[in-house]
Order: sequence, then structure tokens, then C-alpha cells
Amino acid sequence: MAGLTVLLTVCGRLSAQQPLADTASTAYAVRLYQQFLYPEKALYTGRQYLDYRNVLYENHHPFFRSPDFQPGSVYYDGVLYEDISLQYDIVKNVIVTWDPYRKYLIELLSAKLDWFTINDTRFVHIRPEAGMRSPVEDGFYRLLYDGKITVLKKEAKRVVQEIDIKRVQRLTEETPSYYIRKGNAYFPVSNKSSVLKVLNDQKAELNQFIRKQNLDFSGEKEKALAAIAAQYDQLTR
Repeated sequence: MAGLTVLLTVCGRLSAQQPLADTASTAYAVRLYQQFLYPEKALYTGRQYLDYRNVLYENHHPFFRSPDFQPGSVYYDGVLYEDISLQYDIVKNVIVTWDPYRKYLIELLSAKLDWFTINDTRFVHIRPEAGMRSPVEDGFYRLLYDGKITVLKKEAKRVVQEIDIKRVQRLTEETPSYYIRKGNAYFPVSNKSSVLKVLNDQKAELNQFIRKQNLDFSGEKEKALAAIAAQYDQLTR
């Protein structure tokens, strides 16, 4: 119980020495103490999530890969939670989990979520600086490669309606986008030429590498982008 003793001591000292001052530090110490006693409780602070997949046509759903819950982990409000059931609603850009008693669904508060994994896929929360012009918006991005440069994929779905004589069908349509972070800037990329434009300091070498490896931007874009980024790191080390 050493950890508990330390936290209680910190809280007691803050209260005794600075009853009206340093409120932020006191609140932080209390929060750590509460998370020590009930580590899972802090995770369930979001609002209730309303599942709307029943209004979508047949097998269409708003989630990442599967409509079923998947094993994952989250780094939430400074605490790592592992082995929890997650869904990523791509349409609404929110992370969903069960409440502790599996009675209802909860949307995790995005502002407190730094990163999460679903199975072996990692997503990071990108927060562009205020006032900074950037092609990326605040949200969750799939991490395809992380080295000297970073390759990100923005998973995106939208609900569209198709109307025929008999009925209105609500479908989900995927519209992903890709980005490279080089230095402190983000660049949208979609094909070979846009990638080589961003990495123009190694353009000739990378162009040769792409041809030699027969990288396919149309069918295996994620694999191609990750391979090029890894090669760029090798060339610039």
C-alpha cells in the first residue's frame, strides 16, 4: 500500500499547507488518488452512445473494420487501460466501450484520449496547433509508420442515401485520406508523384526503390507508403 500512503500524504500536505492556493495541484493529486483506488472508474466518464446501425442498409455499419466489439487499449486522461472492448465509430469519430456492467454503451471523451489500439492497429490523436494552417483536422489517425517521418491514414466514412421506387437506403461510403508528417508540417498524399514531391530530397533514390519493389499505390497504398517511409529513413540516417 506504499502508493496509497504516498498519495494520502501528498493530499494531506497540500490541504494543510495551502488550503486556498495551488488548487490545480490539489485537484490533480486527488484525481491520482481516486484512480489508484478505482482505476477503471475514470474511464467511464463519457456520455451514452446511441447505436444507429439499424437505420443502415443490410451489412453497412459505421465502425472500423467490424461491427463487433474488438479487443483494444486506450491511453485516456494520462492512464493506460488495456484489454478492453472497443469500437471506433468512424462516421462520428468517437470511441465506444461498454459501461462496467455492460448495460449501455459509452462514448469516451475525445479530448482526454491520446491514442488507442484495436487489435494490432494503432490510432493517435492529432491536435493541430491553434491558428496553424494544416491539412489535418483534430481527430484520430491510423499510424502506418512512425520514424523520422510519420505516415498517417484518416479513416473516414459517411452515410449516404440511395432512393429507388420502393425505398430509401442508407449506406456507408468510405473516403480515407493519407498524410505524411515531415518536420512540423503535414502533407496530404494520394499517389506516387505527391509522395515524391514531399520527399524530394531523396526523389531519385525513392523513385528507383518504388520501381524495384513494384509498389502498388492503387491496390496496396498503405503498404506502399509505409515501405517508402522506411526507405526514406534508411537513406537519411
